[in-house]
Amino acid sequence: MPKQPKLRVYDNGGSLSEADLTLIKDSDILIRMMRNRILIQADTRQAEIDWDSLTGKLIGFYHIRPVDRDNMIFQVWFEIENDMHTFKKQLMIKKLATA
Repeated sequence: MPKQPKLRVYDNGGSLSEADLTLIKDSDILIRMMRNRILIQADTRQAEIDWDSLTGKLIGFYHIRPVDRDNMIFQVWFEIENDMHTFKKQLMIKKLATA
């Protein structure tokens, strides 16, 4: 009997890759996401951004695209406008907690 492989499940949530975006290129979802975009910039390259805590409460699709890695600028796309507001709220809470 052949040895069974060990399988792992990784939760991807609503995160979309660049390849996923090409699959939905002619859909209303992509158009909504293009309307619900924000830019964020981290103040340092030393710390890792905790994307999981920022996106954990989102219910729709989202995509995080690095715009300028040298200056730590990222564009975040959201399918649902309210998810964009939730993300901003989580970012503010995180900011207050570290102040």
